[in-house]
Amino acid sequence: MGMIIAVVVVVVVIVAFLGLYFAGAIPGLKPSSSASSTGVTFSAARTAAQSASGSYSSTYPNLVAVLGIGLNQPLSGQASQLGPPGGSGCTVTLLSGAQNTITVPAGASGGPSGSLPFWEFIYSGATGMLLVIVINGQGSALATIATGGSCTPTFSSYSAIPSGVIDSSAAASAAGATTAGAAFLKNNSNANAVFFLFGGASLGGFGTGASWLITYSECSFAVGGGTGNQPQFEAILNASSGAVTTSSASTSACNGILPTPGGGGGGGGGLASNIAMGTPSESHSAGSPYWYNFTVQSAGGGLTWNNLDLELVNSTGMPLNPQSTWTATVLSIPGTSVATYSFQTFGWTSGGSTTITAAQVLSVSTPTSLSGDDLNLLGTGSFSGLVQVAIP
Repeated sequence: MGMIIAVVVVVVVIVAFLGLYFAGAIPGLKPSSSASSTGVTFSAARTAAQSASGSYSSTYPNLVAVLGIGLNQPLSGQASQLGPPGGSGCTVTLLSGAQNTITVPAGASGGPSGSLPFWEFIYSGATGMLLVIVINGQGSALATIATGGSCTPTFSSYSAIPSGVIDSSAAASAAGATTAGAAFLKNNSNANAVFFLFGGASLGGFGTGASWLITYSECSFAVGGGTGNQPQFEAILNASSGAVTTSSASTSACNGILPTPGGGGGGGGGLASNIAMGTPSESHSAGSPYWYNFTVQSAGGGLTWNNLDLELVNSTGMPLNPQSTWTATVLSIPGTSVATYSFQTFGWTSGGSTTITAAQVLSVSTPTSLSGDDLNLLGTGSFSGLVQVAIP
């Protein structure tokens, strides 16, 4: 059970990070003209990033998250469109002299070796965070993010990445040596590659140490591209020991920018094929307690509430920190409670084995307004995938 929870924590962290990066950090990635590509491993990129942080290193000393990508087509976006990654109160400042047009060179061929042309490093400190990018081995400080007040980015609470974590080359080798990895790379040697490393995090009282996530996908990362189902491989590794925690290959749904995290073919098509949840048709937003009623529009495949974990995130994909007064209750058509969920323990406390049927209502109550936020349904087991519902 502990291993399963640790994996879920890692997946939630990944969703938050990728949501930040592609929806906020460099939004609207579009096909670009050919750009030269020189792949480097994480350790080499880390050296370049540390050097580029320069005088900022004393203010932002802790490296907490790293993203490396290798694409099968070059893409570009505008750094001046940086989005706030923690809430409406976040202040993102593009540093003087930082390049505005960011081009991510093509470099998918380096994925199986862990050598990628683009890396982004996030450093944290008492007053905020620093973003540094490394392209073709050359580092550049990009932006700072001031925290405080209503801005509490998830990354600011991550543990620092230990100095002794394995390099991306070792992580790629371990992932590629799994049965699923070897089979995938044999048939998809030039798939897009995403390498994500973070120092550790906790969620709902459970935590995980430093971890690598490696994803290979044939989904396009360009805006509006890569819809439909495409081959994908994912592996999660202990970043200290190099042990593979989990690995899988599937044909997964693309969302137009990224493969759907955890997407899969289980349950007759994954989570999205087995449940549809409407936006709150009833709500109370005039003061505490705030409540929102989500109606199940359709469900199938024998899906039960135990197959779902619930998560509330802000508009940039950052998980909200659950409080003890948060509740989620499933009501049957007569209004009888049939299941309850704890955001603190990240699980169902009663009624989890209840089959999900159309017209059931998921009622969420919190002491603060959720307007503008989203409810994530995270599929588990054979119903892997992510369904997100906006809260008006």
